[in-house]
Amino acid sequence: MASAAPCLQWKNDVDSTEVFHLEADEVFVGRREDAGLVFRHPEVSRRHARIYKDAEGLTVIDLESTHGTWVNGSRVTRHVLRSGDRIRFGLTGPEVTLNTGAADSLNAMSRAVEHFTISPGGGAPQSAIAKLSNLLELQYSFGQNFSAVDVFRHILKSVLDLSGAQRGFILRHRRDALDYTVGLDSAGAELGRSDFRASTSVIRRVTESGAPVFMTEGIHNELAAQASIVAQNLRAVACLPLRAMVRDSGQTETVGILYIDSQTRMHALTGLDQKILTKLAEEAGRAIENLLMVEGLAERKKLDHDLALAHEAQRNLLPRELPEFPPFDIDAFSRPTRHVGGDFYDFFPAGKSLCGVLADISGKGVAAALTASMIQGAIGAEFRSAVAADRALTFVNTLVWQKTPSNRFATLFLFTLSPDGSGLYVGAGHNPAYLYRAATGAIEELESQGVPFGMFREALYEAVAFQMHSGDVLVVYSDGLTEAENIAGDMFGEDRVKEIVEREAPHGSSELGQAILREVEVFTRDAIQNDDLTFVVIHRAA
Repeated sequence: MASAAPCLQWKNDVDSTEVFHLEADEVFVGRREDAGLVFRHPEVSRRHARIYKDAEGLTVIDLESTHGTWVNGSRVTRHVLRSGDRIRFGLTGPEVTLNTGAADSLNAMSRAVEHFTISPGGGAPQSAIAKLSNLLELQYSFGQNFSAVDVFRHILKSVLDLSGAQRGFILRHRRDALDYTVGLDSAGAELGRSDFRASTSVIRRVTESGAPVFMTEGIHNELAAQASIVAQNLRAVACLPLRAMVRDSGQTETVGILYIDSQTRMHALTGLDQKILTKLAEEAGRAIENLLMVEGLAERKKLDHDLALAHEAQRNLLPRELPEFPPFDIDAFSRPTRHVGGDFYDFFPAGKSLCGVLADISGKGVAAALTASMIQGAIGAEFRSAVAADRALTFVNTLVWQKTPSNRFATLFLFTLSPDGSGLYVGAGHNPAYLYRAATGAIEELESQGVPFGMFREALYEAVAFQMHSGDVLVVYSDGLTEAENIAGDMFGEDRVKEIVEREAPHGSSELGQAILREVEVFTRDAIQNDDLTFVVIHRAA
């Protein structure tokens, strides 16, 4: 059985049902904005709990929260979840219920069957036992597999047997219109799309009101004179809304229609018959809900695949190997907060000198990555023509201003180095680079003088001279390093970076780069990365 993604459901402050689909392998629950599931309640900790998938299924772990995580009234540190479990975050905090998808449809049906009052006889063509047997067969169908069309056919067959109607159809809402899904006649033969003709007046009434229509022993009132009913010589019709939880809105909405009609009278429907028909319509709605989940998962998998390809493409834009440029040794690192990001570093030959650049594009994700690729390509093209750094950046700024929206800009730090240690740098709104002086153990800050790329059509950038002596280290980084946060919301900060530089710079670029990464990982443990992180380290050997 192909199962739909499980979800958490709860009532919000206005008593509407909200839903959160557990599609990722793990989800963090807490008060922080970067949690997967955010609850703003005083008893919910910033990082309260973790729900993840493993060999046992879904498991919840309490992250040492102040007020605890509770499952079915008992406080837990770790608990393997089952469908229907109630999970509360805090003593009086929000409570959610786990719904694992199709299996819950069976439970709901079983409970409905238990509440039916079975009274044999009543003149109906089928006994109550035969009617309940239809439900049990449907339950078996759900338990064996999940093919939406097969389930719809089984539902229609049960509806036609119960009602005595000649035809039945299930329609789904697609792009704000009802679309044919499946149809059967009373003998169980499938009806094609061309066979579908129905009372548009009845369907419109049910769609607009959300209430079913039962006219099984004759059509009356104003509907009897409707053109579609007269043209088809209809004598009986029933129409029920199919409702499901819609992923985008998190609300229960009408997602389709179950429609049956006949040119003769249908069976006289008892109260039990109408209850069973209504329950069958509910099950059709649940089938559509599960189908929507499956379709959503397929779309998500395709998107993940496309993003993985984009990630690989962006990684290939970074230097495959760091340049050999004695007497300097170089280390560099870049990690996007999502599949792709807006940070990049690169190196270009500039005569006998080496040019390096690190850029940070505003925003995250695909849009930032596309802008980063454009800027990286433009800078590379300019430096291949041996244009001076300040003139090259002035031209690239105009290009970025022309090709990007007004809210998209980039900060950048570009430098050139000669083998003798003399260099020039240009800063475009970037945070200061650090120049560690081996002779004194002090750190100089190389401040950016220019405005960020793409903010203004006309912008001039001036190169500033600097000199690297034996043992000196240049550290250029994006603000994803200093603004990396731990689970308490504290930032890593410039002071920590400077302390690492002062301590590790004498050991060379590779050791310093590894120390930065190691301490950032320890500091941000269990916290979600909220910005791209990139740095370049250049050490002048003795």
